[in-house]
Amino acid sequence: MDVSRNDEFVNRRKELKLRQQDVADALGVTTRTVQKWESGEHIPEFSPDKMADFCRLFQVDIDGLAAIFRQPPNSQ
Repeated sequence: MDVSRNDEFVNRRKELKLRQQDVADALGVTTRTVQKWESGEHIPEFSPDKMADFCRLFQVDIDGLAAIFRQPPNSQ
């Protein structure tokens, strides 16, 4: 697996002045999980409720959420 940093996620988090701990607490995950999302090591697997929580936290709609975690075409 190609590991590439998820700059869109990191940039949006910083734009909203959220710490990794803030994201982890709001979504019920560990900071290590948030770090893995940011590094591109993992993408989140959300229940519909958690997806809604993420959208509210990051102030995006479902399309915005998809854009944050969209994989570049060459990263398979």
